[in-house]
Amino acid sequence: MKIMIIGGGWLGMSLAKRLKKDGYEVAITGRNRVIATEDLNFFQFEIADRESWSGIDQFDPEVVVICIPPLKSDDQLFFLEEFSASRLKGRRVIYTSSTGVYYSEGIFDEESLVEESGWIRKSEKSLLSDSVSFDLVILRLGGLIDQDRHPIYHLQGRKDLSDPNGVVNLVHRIDVIHAIKCLIDSNIHNGLYNLVSPDHPKREEYYTKMAGFLKLELPEFKKEKGNYKEVKGDKITQLQGFKYQGDIWLSLR
Repeated sequence: MKIMIIGGGWLGMSLAKRLKKDGYEVAITGRNRVIATEDLNFFQFEIADRESWSGIDQFDPEVVVICIPPLKSDDQLFFLEEFSASRLKGRRVIYTSSTGVYYSEGIFDEESLVEESGWIRKSEKSLLSDSVSFDLVILRLGGLIDQDRHPIYHLQGRKDLSDPNGVVNLVHRIDVIHAIKCLIDSNIHNGLYNLVSPDHPKREEYYTKMAGFLKLELPEFKKEKGNYKEVKGDKITQLQGFKYQGDIWLSLR
């Protein structure tokens, strides 16, 4: 099977290497060839350069994984609309969206209402507008982490952080890669899944402990009730072969 990953960043490159190791023929795109490795097909790609989109026709993949983070960008919305209309017909598509599509307070699953006017939902709808011509699975990812990437590095030492009693909605990179591989291997060609660790510690407890564990300056939280937002990621566990394995505590406990 031939798989093309649009977006050779932190997630896309790790996914490409895993799929290559598992025997797939993999191509990855990026702005700069420096991201390429000897054993991966590489295509230079710019969302604003329609001519660069022709790499997908050259490689002709059965599956396309779009790993471009949702941005507040009209250019990105235009790209998703035009690329899906002109290049994705007849293919299987997996799009990595974000749980930021949900409102800031409440408990949410795949059936919950979303912020229709928000940029994340606009990005999803840009693909959905033409998805009758291709198969589409949307993965709404929680905050992405692993040992080298963690929000505490940005929160360390900060004062007056909000929502101390809210909970974290994170997902480890290994779970995202595993979920995408299970979707590729399955017969599920259309759908919507949240991908969020079932572990939801309170924000103040979690980030304080993580800062201490990583020997960083402790953050301080406001003494307030704040918002409570919890995103459920149970539905994807019904997918054959998938089970959450990532440790959001990074083996702290």
